[in-house]
Amino acid sequence: MADLAFNNFDAFKDAADEPGASQGEKVHVRVQQRNGRKCITTIAGLADDLDIKRICKAFKKNFSCNGAVQKDEDDSEVIQLSGDQRTNVKEFLVDQEICHSDAIRTAACSEIGKLLGRQKSLYLEFIVLEEA
Repeated sequence: MADLAFNNFDAFKDAADEPGASQGEKVHVRVQQRNGRKCITTIAGLADDLDIKRICKAFKKNFSCNGAVQKDEDDSEVIQLSGDQRTNVKEFLVDQEICHSDAIRTAACSEIGKLLGRQKSLYLEFIVLEEA
């Protein structure tokens, strides 16, 4: 009788009942620079069982911005919001228990571009001063 191995499977715990994304899925919140001071926030990687259009409508109402739902190359839905809404989106997704804070990845394409542009201009100034 001591050799019996019991299964530790919990039949009452269902992964679909848990709010948010699973461990393998990440929600990506990015900011892309348009022209001048204008930028777009994109939210990708939300679970397929969520109503993306309803979430976009809530974003638009709560953040007072414009937004749209677009199809990605992988036929997944991506939310686009006007302006830099990274912190607002992260707080909203955590407060509404749509996903956990550790499943949200934020990135800024514009900050990387500005940093590279700044390094390039410093390098060019260094070359000009060195030649003189």
